[in-house]
Amino acid sequence: MTVEPAGKVNITIPHRRDIHIPLEPLEAERLVEKMNELIPIEKERRVERELAEQAAEKDRERQKADTLKYRPVR
Repeated sequence: MTVEPAGKVNITIPHRRDIHIPLEPLEAERLVEKMNELIPIEKERRVERELAEQAAEKDRERQKADTLKYRPVR
């Protein structure tokens, strides 16, 4: 994220189009500060969600294996 002297905020998003927001210089600085504060928090939440999803998937696979393990053979 960068701020031009005229107040234009440039947000670079990987694998997506860049976003350009024309603002007043003071507003642009405030926006960038707030975004820099919030982005790491959301990245951490995303990692936690992914780890929880992986743990849930492993648990489902384990339960499925246990079900098949004790299933009577015909």
